[in-house]
Amino acid sequence: MTENVVRERVISLYHIVTGEVEGPKSVSFVSNEPGSEGDVLPSFLHEHKISISSWDIEANLTGSPVTPVPFIQQPYLLPHDSLPLIELLFPDYNQSIRRSWAERYGLVVADKADWSDELCHFFGELALATRVGRGLHSSLPDLYKVRHISHPHPFALSHGSYGSFPNFEDVWKIDLCLEPDRRIKSALPHIMLTASQPAQAREGSILYGELAVIVSVMHDRAIQPEVGSEEEMKKLSRMDLEELDEVVGEKAPAFPNEQKFPLLLLSLVNPRHARILCAYMSDDLLVVEMSKIYSFEEKESAPIGLFLSWLFASPSPVVET
Repeated sequence: MTENVVRERVISLYHIVTGEVEGPKSVSFVSNEPGSEGDVLPSFLHEHKISISSWDIEANLTGSPVTPVPFIQQPYLLPHDSLPLIELLFPDYNQSIRRSWAERYGLVVADKADWSDELCHFFGELALATRVGRGLHSSLPDLYKVRHISHPHPFALSHGSYGSFPNFEDVWKIDLCLEPDRRIKSALPHIMLTASQPAQAREGSILYGELAVIVSVMHDRAIQPEVGSEEEMKKLSRMDLEELDEVVGEKAPAFPNEQKFPLLLLSLVNPRHARILCAYMSDDLLVVEMSKIYSFEEKESAPIGLFLSWLFASPSPVVET
């Protein structure tokens, strides 16, 4: 397939998955049955050439640059000076303690739907926090040569950071987005991100919100315009949506020859759990590799270092074309 066909396929998938969402419970390809509520139906995945398979995220620290996904895991030993941050930031899920604390300050106790948001926020703060090492201030993005995507940025021009299903109050949110630092090497399309889901995930199935995040990020990367300067970027960021759509549509894409549009998603789900998904195109097939679901109920046993090692993964040389 040519690069244009791959880009068109990504854009088409985005409209297929998100364009049919007109309101609560209006998506026919998502289960509303007890025990599978919120899962995308296998028949839809098969019809639209979306492959879902299991992935062992603990089996890739082998020292080999050849990996089954277009990312290379970082060593997952946490820097020693990250430990106080974990102690400070890790969400406390003890409901009785939360209730007592809330009553003391006249607040409302967050319900379970907020816990995935809190865990997502925890990873964002931990990932971007300033660290002190050998007398120098630095951060994990500096250490692993990645860049935080924030406004103004070409990717963020059309970046849809949230959506809802099956009800308007059931909102999935993209929190943190990282990319390889283009100041160090030429621009690469890889994106690593975190997103919260107001639903319970199940092994072997993908939530609608997870698939929506994947196709939305791929779509926004596929249509991301080439921007020549910071001044041009600032000018674009000040435009209204209608004017911006017209201008962006006329500009050359930032990744015109890209064949994979790879992304790595830390998906924080209820109740107090998480998994990692890696998605990329293989010709006209959308490949989604999914880890098992991990518990983050207890700070001591939560695989924080493992998840950080993938959040800061580097692009695999195999796909640096």
